[in-house]
Amino acid sequence: ISTVLQAARDAYQAGEGQPGPSPWNPYACINRLQLDALATRPSSRRDDPTPLIETCQLAARGNFELSYRFFDAVASADATLAAWLLGVRQAGGRRDRQHDASELFEAYRAAMVQVAHSPRELASVRGQICLLAEFLARRNLSGDATRVKVLTTLAERLAEVP
Repeated sequence: ISTVLQAARDAYQAGEGQPGPSPWNPYACINRLQLDALATRPSSRRDDPTPLIETCQLAARGNFELSYRFFDAVASADATLAAWLLGVRQAGGRRDRQHDASELFEAYRAAMVQVAHSPRELASVRGQICLLAEFLARRNLSGDATRVKVLTTLAERLAEVP
């Protein structure tokens, strides 16, 4: 599975364009960052992804202000999820499963309350999170079981969003 994840990661990187503010679409970059977290071991990562994640969040917010589309709204939360997967923590942030799931849920909830969404759109977001959990479960490195539980909790809580 690691070969396929790496190929998908490389494809997203090839399509992400030059990161920058809106109207750059951060979708491919965010997905690539999420796959970076799955395709590489934390100890092998050299670059701090924080500036790129912040650029993605800024572009996502700018794009949402122009489009008011659901996926532009949740892109910022997707970037928050990428940061979490990559181990980026806010200064002084707690490190426990329930807190992480609540923090991620709040990022998605805050994005979704800004815009109407269909059940299909919400299912797409949940599906992506469930796939990430499945890939982590199959990878099964130290800490992955906890990450799977956080993502599973997040997906379950998102299922309750009206």
